[in-house]
Amino acid sequence: MKLLNHIVVTSIAPLRKQPSDDSEQISQLLFGEPFEIIEQVGMWAKGSCGRDKYEGYILAANLASAPQMPATHRIKAIQSHAYNNASIKAPVVRALWRGSLLHVSCTLDTFAVLADGSHVPLQDIAPLNSFQTDWTAEAADMLGTPYLWGGRSRQGIDCSGLVQVALQACGVYCPRDSGDQKVLGHPVVQAELQRGDLVFFPGHVGIMADASQLLHANAFHMRTVIEPLAIVVDRLASTVCQPVTAMRRLQLL
Repeated sequence: MKLLNHIVVTSIAPLRKQPSDDSEQISQLLFGEPFEIIEQVGMWAKGSCGRDKYEGYILAANLASAPQMPATHRIKAIQSHAYNNASIKAPVVRALWRGSLLHVSCTLDTFAVLADGSHVPLQDIAPLNSFQTDWTAEAADMLGTPYLWGGRSRQGIDCSGLVQVALQACGVYCPRDSGDQKVLGHPVVQAELQRGDLVFFPGHVGIMADASQLLHANAFHMRTVIEPLAIVVDRLASTVCQPVTAMRRLQLL
């Protein structure tokens, strides 16, 4: 079946396991991100996220047909706002989260003017093909963010969402789930762990903040935190036989 290309037109849109508001949120899509519709199910669209091919259901009201003008920029700030004119005192049209995709029509003073006429501060955006180089720093910006199953923003985030958003900011393709993220990079042993390495646990993943500290979004603290890797391992050792399942190192091309 031919896929129909759409983009998200709300600040953030839940991707659900089933076509129901009561269904589990398995991910989120941000403003401007592509979604490929396979079929309509009532008010819901079944399909896959264009950036990672993750499948689920999204309310059709959150989508619009993909414009002929492709995205030119992305939100690089942890959070931003779109205003209805070129003033910080103007009414806010929508919140925008890191990774949101934008088509910039022109600039006006210190603002980028989007295709829908809204205005975003220039300092909060970056060209689509301009990336950060330190995904650990990108993830560290999320410290204190509430834990949210399926979350992908400063509003709420889960472990694999944290890794994905941080890597995407650096131009690195990243699957949505921690189990699929294990294919990234190459293996490394614990004695050689360094900043930026990924450490995997049963159903969980984190980023090394340095040789001994783990940066991760987790349901134990219900926050994104940095804590000693040894403490995380000890905490899991009482419930699982193998707390650490993989350690991987990534490198930018």
